[in-house]
Amino acid sequence: MMALFVWIEQSALSVWVRESPSLLAFPFILFLHTLGLALLAGISVALDLWLLMEPHALAESRPEGCFVRCGWGSPSTPYRASCY
Repeated sequence: MMALFVWIEQSALSVWVRESPSLLAFPFILFLHTLGLALLAGISVALDLWLLMEPHALAESRPEGCFVRCGWGSPSTPYRASCY
């Protein structure tokens, strides 16, 4: 496994990213990485807020008699038909 890491570190792309003064090297890759993380986190927050604002829509789509695990806890947390 260590040989793989050494090969990646010594590849032409890795040397170019590490040693180039160009703005297309490390700063641009860092920018793309940050942009991707921001998009992923933003989509996650938007989805969470959408789910929090529409709890009745989720309750209406659940079939009757469907048991769900409620709460944040150990495996001994009780099962109930409705959490709210």
